[in-house]
Amino acid sequence: MSEYHVHYSGGKMRTAADGPLTGDDARDVQVIVQDDGDGPVLVTGGDYYVWMGTFWRSVDIFGLFDYLLETGLVLFGRTVTRDEYNAIWQRAKLDKRTWRPKERRPDDT
Repeated sequence: MSEYHVHYSGGKMRTAADGPLTGDDARDVQVIVQDDGDGPVLVTGGDYYVWMGTFWRSVDIFGLFDYLLETGLVLFGRTVTRDEYNAIWQRAKLDKRTWRPKERRPDDT
């Protein structure tokens, strides 16, 4: 695992050795110090920080969207016309692969 130190407001700091950054540790990040192989680098000024496998990157909202889409961690919906949505809904509803085992729908014959 790459070495890094995450600095928070109030003086709190976490390191890579402390384990995953979840819950409160994923909020209020102010500066990340990480080694890029040539020495320490400060990662700061981002609304969001994303883990790129071996290093942290500072990104804006669109960078976050890109990251989430590329990693498969989020799916985006899209607004369509009511007719198009209703047609999709009907196809999904009638697709027996979406039914629970032994489920019988009212329109099942």
